[in-house]
Amino acid sequence: MALSGVSNHLLSAQGPPCLTNADTAATHIRQVTMAVTGGDSARLVRQGLPYRPSGGICLVTDSATCAAVLNAYNSTWSDSTRTVAHAYVLRVGTSNYVAVGENRPSVYVYFDNAYHWLAAQVSLD
Repeated sequence: MALSGVSNHLLSAQGPPCLTNADTAATHIRQVTMAVTGGDSARLVRQGLPYRPSGGICLVTDSATCAAVLNAYNSTWSDSTRTVAHAYVLRVGTSNYVAVGENRPSVYVYFDNAYHWLAAQVSLD
């Protein structure tokens, strides 16, 4: 788990992990909303993602949660140059998160509430 150590160092060295710009967050919330409400429900369920989540989609601002999601996000990359210290983290329903890294604003990486990778999506917008 060397990447986890690298991630923790990045997170502690560069300030709070949560990105919170309201306009950008709203854009990401719209994108994720389209993905989980207009997508193929069977595919979403197979991936462990909620279809039309009853809890909605909201921006996470809690630093501990953002750090945990970012550590999971960074552990998905085998190349440590791809790790990020900040991201928009969204809560999707009651059991999932999605991270949008600061340097990859069109890549949405989904995790369950135990921070296991579920799926990734690339926005064409």
